[in-house]
Amino acid sequence: MLEQTTTRLHILEQDLIIERGKARLNTSQSDKDAEINSLQHELRLKQDIIDGLEKKYELLVDEVKSKDLKIKDLEAWKLRMKMMID
Repeated sequence: MLEQTTTRLHILEQDLIIERGKARLNTSQSDKDAEINSLQHELRLKQDIIDGLEKKYELLVDEVKSKDLKIKDLEAWKLRMKMMID
């Protein structure tokens, strides 16, 4: 009887160790999942920032091209006026 009780106690202790291990794994997995979600959110935010910067860059390039054309037009007009005066 004592031997059976000791064996049963040993089995219960082993089950407890296994359940604690499972609980640690679940907690660890939950922590990893939360970290992954956080990193994915951060990545989306950074991608949004990059997209915004790329759009601003394109707008600035277009503005520079437009101003460059205006400068060339003014220089051509200036040259025509100078030729008319001379």
